[in-house]
Amino acid sequence: ALSSAASDVYKRQIASNPTWSNGTASITLSTSSGLTIQYQKGGISGSWTTGTNVTGLHHRDTVFARLTDGRNYGGEASITILDTVIPQDAGISLSGTSTTTAGSVTATVTLKDNESGVNAISSRWIYNTTSGAIGENESSYTGGSFSSGHTITLKATTAGTYYLHVLTVDNAGNKKETISSAVTVEAALVADGNLSLIHI
Repeated sequence: ALSSAASDVYKRQIASNPTWSNGTASITLSTSSGLTIQYQKGGISGSWTTGTNVTGLHHRDTVFARLTDGRNYGGEASITILDTVIPQDAGISLSGTSTTTAGSVTATVTLKDNESGVNAISSRWIYNTTSGAIGENESSYTGGSFSSGHTITLKATTAGTYYLHVLTVDNAGNKKETISSAVTVEAALVADGNLSLIHI
């Protein structure tokens, strides 16, 4: 084992904050001790890797690290990778901002999360007349779930001003609500089949 002085130096080992890209994270391990860093992902019973750049990490992965002078090894320290960042606003592109109760508007939705990635099954939507936020309870979004880039047909049978609410949920469970621009729905004129001609 390392001497107590070396063990005290070991405590100064530092792990950077995770850097996320395409749903995976990487961290950099560093120390001011001059000793070599070794690490393992997920436990300490396997083989140790010498190095400072740890890649391919996901939300809740744990990295164990230790210092060595080449012959002796210090105790292990660990860091658990967590995505605590809420997703980005969903991209909502409407085919129009007005229609009738007989018509519809289509919305193309792009879900975005720059950290652990989007959970499309948990991400949901609803189309209603609420202009403000409805919150992050998934059960409030009764329109359904979708995958990124999905096109939704928005239809209302009652005239009014409507909004598409999109709840983006990432793989760590973080949530973000995005609200579309207003869509005006007017009552459709219904012909009754009778035509009267007035002669002047």
